[in-house]
Amino acid sequence: PAVPLHPRTPMAAPSSDPAKDAAKSGANGSADVEPWQVAHPKNVNRGTWQRVLSLPKLPLNLIGGGCWFSGWAVGQLEVSLKKKMNPNATLADSLAFTLGFSAWLFFNGIAPQIKFDVGPDGKAADIRSTPFIVSNHLSDVDPLVLFAYLGFPRFVAKVDILKVPVIGKLAIDIGTLLVERESKESREATVAGIKQHAADWKQGMQPLAIFPEGTRSNEQDLIPFKRGAFVAGAPVRPV
Repeated sequence: PAVPLHPRTPMAAPSSDPAKDAAKSGANGSADVEPWQVAHPKNVNRGTWQRVLSLPKLPLNLIGGGCWFSGWAVGQLEVSLKKKMNPNATLADSLAFTLGFSAWLFFNGIAPQIKFDVGPDGKAADIRSTPFIVSNHLSDVDPLVLFAYLGFPRFVAKVDILKVPVIGKLAIDIGTLLVERESKESREATVAGIKQHAADWKQGMQPLAIFPEGTRSNEQDLIPFKRGAFVAGAPVRPV
């Protein structure tokens, strides 16, 4: 059965105009302001000293970028050969690409510590033992980390991701399931794709990662889930 995640705090439905409600509640952040109404600045004015301190990171950034590009180039060749035996092979099935991508994250200072529940045999469960992974979503880095450290899953993502340089190409190469939120037909096609993934999935295959909140939230609470992650009635792994 599906394993739903439960919000730590009961949440009401989001306001149609959060900014107006926040203004009425006061600028000092009163208790009437819901967590999703807390605005975060989009543009942070960095000081000159911060830019100077970031310069030593440039060589590492370049090394990481080289690892990613090299892994991607070799991975494309590797996948083209694998597709002769497995038509569903994606870039995530390439050892060269997965190593290069993980190295890119590492050289950019992204190296999270991953902890798993231990089973009766004393070993961590295989992350590819369920067809779905569900996770909360705090920042744009989340998909990159989940991809590199949790079995290189596919994702359900907004079609807007195709506009992002490099990341948009990566989304296509790993078999991302794209959805256009404003289109009913696209949403229905996404649900059908999720069900098809569950029907086709076998132990050890690429899981499908879904952010059930449907958007980024803050670090305090979970907002109500969309139903997409659970429509197939298949097991999910909460992260």
